[in-house]
Amino acid sequence: VEINYSTLFQGITSIIGDPRILPMWIISGLLLFLG
Repeated sequence: VEINYSTLFQGITSIIGDPRILPMWIISGLLLFLG
């Protein structure tokens, strides 16, 4: 399954509200979880 990371990132930041408060370990965790 091909993942659109742009859409994924926009979805995450829209939930959190501010992309500047999104730590890299969340992205890493999601990649490990999805991958």
